[in-house]
Amino acid sequence: MNTKALARATGYTEEDLNSPHFIAGSGYRSVPGFPHIHILADGTEVWNAETKKAYKIGLDRTGYPVVWFGRRHWRVQRLVLAAWHPGCLDDGSMALHKVPKRNYVAVWNLRPGSAAENSADMVRHGNHHGSRKTLCVNGHPLIGENLVKAYLSRGWRVCRACNSARAKVSNAKRRGVDLTDQFQRFADEYADRFLADTFLPLPLTPVDVLQRRVDAATGVEWCD
Repeated sequence: MNTKALARATGYTEEDLNSPHFIAGSGYRSVPGFPHIHILADGTEVWNAETKKAYKIGLDRTGYPVVWFGRRHWRVQRLVLAAWHPGCLDDGSMALHKVPKRNYVAVWNLRPGSAAENSADMVRHGNHHGSRKTLCVNGHPLIGENLVKAYLSRGWRVCRACNSARAKVSNAKRRGVDLTDQFQRFADEYADRFLADTFLPLPLTPVDVLQRRVDAATGVEWCD
């Protein structure tokens, strides 16, 4: 069977079959830097050619398949990418999943990418915890003008009001003034300012009017 026919039969491209890392006819490739470690394209087996044994594949605490050799654990997805795309991880790239399943580490479900691309994928797949937050820890809505735009591209929803209040307290501290106990008040004021056009005052209901008449008689002041 010639190279092109073999490529059609196995699903590997001609470039794959001509790669020095491809072990012809076996469905395995060796991992760069570890010529005796061979791995299947679908990531279901990692084989040691010296011991003639397959490594046991387990899951790490985050659910990614891992194997142990060379005195450390290796994520199978990184071994697969390293074998099929030599050099792609040398620059610190990450293994990105097309289908967002951590144990689906076949080469056709993986691609190398940056941390920013990984975060964007997580947001798109709905797996990024930060993209699902609706309130910050201090109770401010994470929407519209109250989001720090510089972080949005990375999938993070950061409270602009808290950021501004934190900067105000920090600047005061550099001048020798401690405003730490005023942080929440500052943050709330910033949130009101940033979200002024988002949450418009609602019309008073009859119950609200009655309550305010009672409060007026008892000296309680209201400010819309």
